[in-house]
Amino acid sequence: MDYDLFLIDFVMPQCNGDDVIAYIRRENPEGIIILVTAYNNGDILPHCLGLGADDFILKPLEFKLFMVRINSCIERYWLKRELMEKNAKLFELAIRDGFTGLYNRDYFSHACKKRGREFIRTKQPLSFVLLDIDYFKNVNDTYGHLKGDYVLKEVAEILKRETKDTDFICRWGGEEFIVMLLDTELQAATAFAEKIRKFIRQHTFKNMKPVTASFGVTQWRENDIEESVFKRLDNSLYLAKLTGRDKVVSNEEVELNYKGNPVRIEWGPFFRCGQKQLDEDHHKLIALSNEIIKICFQAEGESQTTLLFERLVEEISDHFKREEELLQAAGYENYAEHKRIHENLRKEISLVMKKFNSGGIMPEVAARYLIQEIVLGHIIKKDFDFFHLFQGV
Repeated sequence: MDYDLFLIDFVMPQCNGDDVIAYIRRENPEGIIILVTAYNNGDILPHCLGLGADDFILKPLEFKLFMVRINSCIERYWLKRELMEKNAKLFELAIRDGFTGLYNRDYFSHACKKRGREFIRTKQPLSFVLLDIDYFKNVNDTYGHLKGDYVLKEVAEILKRETKDTDFICRWGGEEFIVMLLDTELQAATAFAEKIRKFIRQHTFKNMKPVTASFGVTQWRENDIEESVFKRLDNSLYLAKLTGRDKVVSNEEVELNYKGNPVRIEWGPFFRCGQKQLDEDHHKLIALSNEIIKICFQAEGESQTTLLFERLVEEISDHFKREEELLQAAGYENYAEHKRIHENLRKEISLVMKKFNSGGIMPEVAARYLIQEIVLGHIIKKDFDFFHLFQGV
């Protein structure tokens, strides 16, 4: 059906005109259909035009009129084609990042909402990878902005090359990129992010030192909305950057011993709420966590680790009390719920420490729980909800 013009009679030996018109229009929505007929009553022609015919010519044919009608239809056809092509180009300009050719943030958000609705209906797994080029400001400062632009384009090309046609790649902003992976579970998305991380690190950027990137990964969950997905994704990326960069963090869970090397958690604005006492507490908890991480994977450091665990548990308990008092005084709307979470965490900490002291779990297991679930996990997943009370005050 790859033709531009169809001339059909209304009366044919084995079929009728309206069936042919309907079939052509299904197979070729843009083709020109001109109906040739000897019937000129008030019903047939409007009916056929309604089915999708563009024009009609009555028999017997008058040649000059016949050519005029055909030329008129062809002119309208090419004007329509031209308009459609211009609209398609405008649409592409509207949904693409003009610099890298990837989807822009607005269109990606639209696609994400659509896929989120499909997830609710089909339960098809949907995962996301957010990456940020490490020390990108240094690239611009050292090599100039043209080289910075070159790096962005090269990273975009790596992403294009390694993703499927069904995946969505977006320039999220600045030196950040995001990929939506359809029909992909978290484990596969994490493996994909790790593959891209290696490709970027191993890529030859002309006349430059190696470039690395940090990654956050998550999967759309049952009760997620777009905002909750991106919050978890963003937090995961920040944790990757604050624990050494050039790594992948999934679902806000930091590996304390990443590829055989103890990580160090970097204190910074990410953890600051603006309330002096709470910020001092969080800073102290993270500093203690770093001390534990440094020695807990060393067999000879077990006794020292025990003392550090005891200090950390004591600091956590004192911090919870102070935090509850400050939140109550500030009129935090979720104060009761936050206090209940603290109570549950105290019970869990007690159980973990009993297991550790009795030799039931190794130091690294206790460290992963206390640091990942209590120090980092509680700050990110719960404390962040009240940061707005103290910021900008």
